Amino acid sequence: MQLEDKMEKRRAVLAKQARTLQSNGQTVNYVDFVLNAESVTDAIARVNVVTRLVTANREMFNSQKEDKERVDRAEVKAKNIMNRQRENIVAIEQNAIDLKEQEATKTAVIARLATEKTTIQTKKEVELVRVAAEKAEAAAKKSFCCS
Repeated sequence: MQLEDKMEKRRAVLAKQARTLQSNGQTVNYVDFVLNAESVTDAIARVNVVTRLVTANREMFNSQKEDKERVDRAEVKAKNIMNRQRENIVAIEQNAIDLKEQEATKTAVIARLATEKTTIQTKKEVELVRVAAEKAEAAAKKSFCCS
């Protein structure tokens, strides 16, 4: 049987006892019960009954109190776990946003580097053409001069 079921049954018994005492307008008078015994043996038996009743009620009340405290601690623990999970979710969502920003930055850097590479290659090719043209012009002058 689950703890909650046990607690509910004890709560019902304790509530019924409280209603009975309240509706009778008096508390249980154990002394009168014992004193109304017909013999010493009957009185001892009645004391034994009263002792067991009081002990059982005390144990039931203490069990109810302990179980309630246990449930309360479990609820606090569960709330703490839920709060940590919420914090983790927020952190994960923020990490996802940061990762997307990093990916966008990386893509922009790659595009910029590709543009720079193309520009450098174009400048290199222009310079190679210019150098080749100068060499050709120098060779043409040399062959024109010396011929």
